[in-house]
Amino acid sequence: MVVLGNRGGRLKTVDRFLQFPSHKQQGEQIPGHRTIANFYLPLLHAVGDKRDKFCEPDPNLLGIDQSSPLVKLLA
Repeated sequence: MVVLGNRGGRLKTVDRFLQFPSHKQQGEQIPGHRTIANFYLPLLHAVGDKRDKFCEPDPNLLGIDQSSPLVKLLA
C-alpha cells in the first residue's frame, strides 16, 4: 500500500517506509502480523471515524490482532 498525503497532519507519512510481517501459511502466526483492516483503521481515524474494527475478522488468523489501527501511521 502507498499512502500519499497526511490528511492535514493527522497521518505520519513523510519519508517513511513501514513493513509488517505477514503470516506464513494458514494456521501459522508471526508476531506483528497485521491485516488490511489494521491499515484502513488509521485512515478512518484520520477523517474522524473512530470505529474500533473494520470488516469481519478472518477466522483463519485467530490470535492475531485484527481490530486495532496501525498506530505507527497516526500522528
